[in-house]
Amino acid sequence: MKRGKSSHWKTLVYEEEIQDFFIEQNGERVVVFPKKAPQNYHEYLITDKTVRIGTFGTSSPEFIELLNAYNIEAKGVFGFSKSFRYTEAIVEVGERIVVAGIIKWMDLENPIADYNYSSIASIIGSAKSKIIITDTPDAHKPKRKL
Repeated sequence: MKRGKSSHWKTLVYEEEIQDFFIEQNGERVVVFPKKAPQNYHEYLITDKTVRIGTFGTSSPEFIELLNAYNIEAKGVFGFSKSFRYTEAIVEVGERIVVAGIIKWMDLENPIADYNYSSIASIIGSAKSKIIITDTPDAHKPKRKL
């Protein structure tokens, strides 16, 4: 990383993983089907973890292991540590999130544990109507009336 007006960060690795999931509120469930290709969702997630390593900083063994997994050299030409920045955003089981999209009913081929109905509401999304997924605290606050 350069310093001053011409400084910038270069992305070395961008990795995104997503899977089908359920959301539940008041005993009601909806299954959400986000897909990467073609992408049918937009996600707006709060950064849960940020790690910055400077030229003279020491890296944790876990961070060095992560760099090694992506074949990224942690040391520069003169043996000094390179500057890195790592961010992570994740939706964890039990975390409060907001999902918006068009709901469709779908028939269940296999039963779901603790769910005794033959169909379930689902959010599938499309190129024109994307699913919105967010864990921002402001998303679940009710809007005040003026």
